[in-house]
Amino acid sequence: MIHNVFLQNLSLADIKDFCILKEQYWKYGIKKQIGWWFVISAPNDRIIYLDINGKKISFCRLKKRKIIVDNVLKDSYYLTELCVHNDFKNSGFASLIIKEVNNFIITERIYGHLLCPSELDKFYSNLEWKKSKKFFSRKKKEYKNQPILKNLCFTYNQSNFEEIILIGNII
Repeated sequence: MIHNVFLQNLSLADIKDFCILKEQYWKYGIKKQIGWWFVISAPNDRIIYLDINGKKISFCRLKKRKIIVDNVLKDSYYLTELCVHNDFKNSGFASLIIKEVNNFIITERIYGHLLCPSELDKFYSNLEWKKSKKFFSRKKKEYKNQPILKNLCFTYNQSNFEEIILIGNII
């Protein structure tokens, strides 16, 4: 079953389950994962997750952020962690979660964006995300643009644009 909830509606047990999933990808220890979870979390973050018989199999986080598209400040959901339990890799669950994200973004009438390594290019392209050609980040609206060098930027529910500028920390 797929769930779409505000982070503030999750229990500490739910958060621990998500951090255990994250630990399969980012090996920092469960205590650090939980600590980091609270550092990067905001009450209006959305968590979209899949469970089977109550066991969390996959999740991703959507953070509401500001972006500048063609010199216009807009709201966007930033897709951050996408994790699938190791026992269920290559099962289609990651695609299922992203399709749910796509539906949510369209329903909310907002843009979506994400940063990912180049080896995930085909995965997101196949799920209707579009690779951005020119993208930058700024710590704040009035700061200078900084190129993002290590990752690809993808957008969803966004048509023609010259460049995208991500506002705030890239977390």
